Amino acid sequence: MIRSMNVSVSRHRGQPARLLVGLVLVVCMGLTMACSDEAPPTDTPEQGELRGPRIVSTSPAISQALIDMNMGNRIVGRNDYDQTLPREVPVVATFATGRLDIRTEALLNARPTHVFIEGPIPSALRGLADRERGGFTLVSFDSPRSIESLSELLYHVPPSDRPGELTAQGLGGVLEAGHYAVPVKVQLLQHGDELQRLTRHMPEPRPRVLMVIGLEGPMVSGTGTLHDDVLTRWLGAVNAVTAKPDNADETDNDANGESDDPSDMIRTDNDKVQLKRSITGPAPILSRELLVATQADVILLFLDDREPLRDIMDDPRLAIFRNLPIPAVTNNRIVLIDDPLAKLPSTSIVRIANRMAKAIYPQLAPDISLLTDSVRFRINDLPDPEEQQTPSPLDEP
Repeated sequence: MIRSMNVSVSRHRGQPARLLVGLVLVVCMGLTMACSDEAPPTDTPEQGELRGPRIVSTSPAISQALIDMNMGNRIVGRNDYDQTLPREVPVVATFATGRLDIRTEALLNARPTHVFIEGPIPSALRGLADRERGGFTLVSFDSPRSIESLSELLYHVPPSDRPGELTAQGLGGVLEAGHYAVPVKVQLLQHGDELQRLTRHMPEPRPRVLMVIGLEGPMVSGTGTLHDDVLTRWLGAVNAVTAKPDNADETDNDANGESDDPSDMIRTDNDKVQLKRSITGPAPILSRELLVATQADVILLFLDDREPLRDIMDDPRLAIFRNLPIPAVTNNRIVLIDDPLAKLPSTSIVRIANRMAKAIYPQLAPDISLLTDSVRFRINDLPDPEEQQTPSPLDEP
């Protein structure tokens, strides 16, 4: 499902849509700017007064996109849980009790020209944007839930009611920085195309993959998420919780054994419990019975944990999977994606997609490792820790 990105600006709201003319403009600009010799801004507070945009980002996903647009040095305020930014960037917001709380004085002291958030704009924050001391542009973006919405977060040209009038949106449009946003967007999509090219000829049936994002439950990545879109479209795999088995009968309501929701499961001829229908929602929590029903071929653990996995009987992180009669367990196909941004719906998904692809299709690992060279991907990224111990950018000279 394609989701448009809703953008809210103080005293203005736009509703982006996808148009051929916009895509042509984006691609043309990307090809032009990708060949440009223009260097990114180098102003830093240490070099004197920061000129140009002064950005407060209360969203880690937005922060990472700005970093990869070479505008990370423009960020003068952050959320307290933002792992993408240096600790010395002042905290101007906290996320507690399920809501965004703004530290008014810290925000105003940062003297932002732009404040970016995800989701609804708190009325107090909207009021600050209108105050004489504030005077900043206030923009809200939806959290990216698909490849399209991620690309639109970077740069987007929606249709206009007036012929010939096009207004750029996304981070590149709001900041008038399309020359930074467009190359990242174009090469993000190129990278996805390359992953599709590598995986489209893999044999059927495609692997059923369970993406675990929390061990309590456990919680998994389900429908309406960027990771689900990347898994199914870029990597050609099957999300184990979103697709029922081919041999499942839609009208068969019989399920043996205990379950939290027996109507979601069937028992096959070989007495294996399987899903009868998709489990919906972005982050469902699965009972042990539902874990068995997924019949996952591969389990990916998205954890900020650098300790390698041990034997399933010795590793407490794997306790919930012990003795499960599913292929991922019996064939030892549980893989740790140990990256601090593994679950972030942002441009960091490129390196995460590479790790996912190598775990699902180990035979493609050498080809996947070469992708950053073939695509000339410009995102400032960390290398795969399996290949290089010393972090360094992926940018080419």
